Amino acid sequence: MVTVVVRTDYSDNVAWRRVRAALDNTGPTFVIEGPEWDGATVDEVLEASAPHAVLAVVFIADAQTMSSAEYPLLAVASITPDHDDYEETIWNGRDFRTLPRASHEIHRGLELLTDAFASLASVAHSHPGVVFRGRQFSGRGPAGAKPSA
Repeated sequence: MVTVVVRTDYSDNVAWRRVRAALDNTGPTFVIEGPEWDGATVDEVLEASAPHAVLAVVFIADAQTMSSAEYPLLAVASITPDHDDYEETIWNGRDFRTLPRASHEIHRGLELLTDAFASLASVAHSHPGVVFRGRQFSGRGPAGAKPSA
């Protein structure tokens, strides 16, 4: 259960060190980086991850990540249109932003099947700046559900 992050922007090494520190403080992370990834698109990252079909989500550290004060990663569903539940998975979009500290929560929830990508995207849309900040921030339970009274 290792979170996978692909770095596609190399414009700010200080920002990248901050992203890495935030990731390292929350759980195991496998980082893919190198000059060949500079400027890679979401589709290129997904194409490269296709042989690793076990990944439910891939996180991308792109230009927006490096230029934003909170360093939000792009969380991208790795499901392809040929899967039966493709439409259900991406009904709220195939990607959303998340704080680095919340990436492990997303990854774990998807891997353990306690969350659905569409529900997590919905929670992100309810947060300021359309960035998933984690359930603790939102006060919501699994899959973005409101706590019962």
